[in-house]
Amino acid sequence: MKKTRLFSVVRKSRQSVLSAGRRAVGAALRPVAARAFVEALFPPGKIVPAPRPEDLLSLLAFYTDRIPGAKELAATGLALVDALSMAFTRRPFSANTFRTRQRLIEKWTKNPVLTQVLAAAATPFKLAWLTSPEILSAAGAVHEVEVPKTVETGRWQSQMMDAADCEEDLETEADVAVIGTGAGGAAAAYELASRGHAVAMIEEGRYFSRKDFSGHIVQMTDRLYRNKGATFAFSPWPVFLPLGKSVGGTTTINSGTCFPPTPWVYEYWKSLGLPMLSEEELAPHLEEVARLFKISPATDETIGPVGEIIRAGAEKLGLKDVHALSRNAESCDGQALCQFGCPTGAKQSTDVSMVPRALERGAFLFTGFAARRLLWENGAVAGVVSRGRDASGRPRTLTIRAKNVVVSMGALLTPVFLARNNVTHPQLGKNLTFHPATGVGGIFPDTDMKNQASIPQGIGIGDLADRGIRLEGGTLPFVPYGMSIRRSGKRFVHLMENWSHTAFFGFMARDRGRGRVWTKTPGNFPLVTYRLHDDDFAGFLQAMELMMRLFLTEGASEVFSLGSPGLPPVRSLDELSRFMKRKFHKRDFFLSAWHPLGTAQVAPTPEAGVCGPDHQVWGKKGLYVMDGAAVPGPLGVNPQVTIAALSLRAASLLADRLDREAL
Repeated sequence: MKKTRLFSVVRKSRQSVLSAGRRAVGAALRPVAARAFVEALFPPGKIVPAPRPEDLLSLLAFYTDRIPGAKELAATGLALVDALSMAFTRRPFSANTFRTRQRLIEKWTKNPVLTQVLAAAATPFKLAWLTSPEILSAAGAVHEVEVPKTVETGRWQSQMMDAADCEEDLETEADVAVIGTGAGGAAAAYELASRGHAVAMIEEGRYFSRKDFSGHIVQMTDRLYRNKGATFAFSPWPVFLPLGKSVGGTTTINSGTCFPPTPWVYEYWKSLGLPMLSEEELAPHLEEVARLFKISPATDETIGPVGEIIRAGAEKLGLKDVHALSRNAESCDGQALCQFGCPTGAKQSTDVSMVPRALERGAFLFTGFAARRLLWENGAVAGVVSRGRDASGRPRTLTIRAKNVVVSMGALLTPVFLARNNVTHPQLGKNLTFHPATGVGGIFPDTDMKNQASIPQGIGIGDLADRGIRLEGGTLPFVPYGMSIRRSGKRFVHLMENWSHTAFFGFMARDRGRGRVWTKTPGNFPLVTYRLHDDDFAGFLQAMELMMRLFLTEGASEVFSLGSPGLPPVRSLDELSRFMKRKFHKRDFFLSAWHPLGTAQVAPTPEAGVCGPDHQVWGKKGLYVMDGAAVPGPLGVNPQVTIAALSLRAASLLADRLDREAL
């Protein structure tokens, strides 16, 4: 086995990085201004040293050369910092003393508007700092991943073709074309292929195997995330909303948590006029998903020390519903990389479970092709045209003639694709629900939390479920944690050098708010707007107080709200009581958004939703939606099991129809 360290990718290229980096920085980032900004952003801590500015800027240039627009973002950030400095001191930022620069950063961090400006300006520099070999080593965040030189191949892999390998345009026929390979598309393809129908899958991303999952966060974000992870909803401030872009879709980058629909969900669907989506109807499909995903509870070993803290604290606080989370990774060894491609193949994301099984049953998979245009004949769908590029960058076109097309591009992209292809339903793109989420951290100075060897989500608390709040926790990898922190300067360094001693716990709301995907936006950056409901925000505050109290009860030296620059740390129960009397604003919190649903939801009538109960788009024969967009949300739990089960059901109904038509 070949060993690859997280920092070795950079270290091996050190000389080329330094030489190329200094030229790029000199041209675009004004070395004097950049050096002054780096020194103020990253002062020395108790453990972590101050970085050498020239090395950090060289590493920054190494990244910005490879990320479109990153160099311009960094240069613009420096210009904004200079403009702010002129407004406060009448001098450019670099002309101030080191102490003055630090005071400016602290002052800006406390302003709700300026902290957003500072966070944007600091983002590229933080990425370089967080991936610096010296910083990783000092913070105890060196990650070692075993990367196999080769992986065993199956016959099913002969059923795949990437656009890079195409020497000419392609045209083929199928009974059903399925666009997307996440929880919805993979389940649909598996069911239809199992029933003997010719299925062609189309995936914009690429197929990656274990040998590609290096554990290098920046590299894997580039490979597996849409828009390199830069997808957001606006509420009106940015809310991080990650989407996958590879075979497996977002299942490849989620934490593996698996829940079936709760009884509340079945009652909710019934109230919408969908009694056919009953527990009895979905039971066999849920059983099949559980079998394919190999769902089992997380083990104490993979949950890590945070599990012991949560259980002990919950008992002292009188909490009753504390449980290991069920996951689709029965052989997990806890490498904390679930969101960046499972390096062992234990996580049964659809690229490991359903897609190979669909291919074994005769389906075919085209990767590197983005679906662009539906074909129509006499008002019925007749196929789909996709575009990709070969190894030389030449455009290639894939045309699949099919009288049935399943759109499984996810709740954000499916409505945009449909709108661009003559679907004009008034509900299209509306009714967006997702689970807004945030969390807290607690520093335990004498405890190694083993954050390098624990799963992201392993244990849950259900005591606030009646309020629509689920608490799920575990670990945050070093780099994503640092990128979520909107503090800079001493506080940022303090939090990061205590990462290995920090217990994390998150919570999400079964949202009462609603959002919208705007379907007439250009490009592949979906414009998403969302309103966080006041009741959900009140639930967040209740969950935050509960988790802070639990961590303090168990001996945390300080607790804090994740990513919230304007909120001070809390160091005692008395401080917590005073802290909770503050007037909180939604903008105080770093919010992320997960599990988007409902933007082309099924409904009993054409007026109520985009699709019928069989998932066929109203008035568009042969066009189906089988993904999160079709789910009438919200669910209140992680949705991949529900999405897959609903898609199995819908695909089974489609297969029944195809069987009848073949008689």
